[in-house]
Amino acid sequence: MENLHVNHFNFFSGLPESSLILIDEKIKMEKVPKGNYIYHDSEKAKAVFFIKEGIVKIIKLNSRGREVIVNIKRSGDTFAEAILFQSDDFLYPATAQALTNIEVGYIQKADLEEIILCNPELSKRIIQTMGFTVKSYSTIIKDYTLNDVYGKTVKTIQRLGIEYGILNSCGTSISIDLPLSVQELANIVGSSRETLSKIVSKLKEENLISIENRTFIINNWDHFCSVSANV
Repeated sequence: MENLHVNHFNFFSGLPESSLILIDEKIKMEKVPKGNYIYHDSEKAKAVFFIKEGIVKIIKLNSRGREVIVNIKRSGDTFAEAILFQSDDFLYPATAQALTNIEVGYIQKADLEEIILCNPELSKRIIQTMGFTVKSYSTIIKDYTLNDVYGKTVKTIQRLGIEYGILNSCGTSISIDLPLSVQELANIVGSSRETLSKIVSKLKEENLISIENRTFIINNWDHFCSVSANV
């Protein structure tokens, strides 16, 4: 049991040993360098992915051909699970690209579907994962619909703080544990780099955030949340 690939993924924890062995026979491991693509949204969806190490960004192109980051996945996360129980000609709904050097496990769609049908607990986890994703997307759509670029930026930074934040020893500031450039933050917000840079400069002048080595730091979490609630 110690050498099974699936032991690296919390998603499979608690399943019967017989199921773990079966999954391990199907799962393949792959290392992907930073910047390389795992799949494109023009490809037929063939596999579900599980991140052992690293960070992946899920992207779409908007009507102007500009990249928009719709989700970020990191160690322990699952992605492309939306392809399950779709037709054989179903395409990946978005493109996945390595934001850092990554190591992923992947299972062919048909193989995982067969395993899920025999494991009610795994079925439940798939539904929970997809439900969480839908809830996250609903929040993003609400923020984008009801706010201007400044408001969307503040809401986005707050959301990243909730999902990826590391509290400092004093319990006041939060470092967002993602190697994001201003351009990549702009791609999450859905704005141009020039506009986002002006807003980031304003947030820094207001001492709401600081940036150190591509790490965004929310200087006072409680105050930032208060600002976010009022934009």
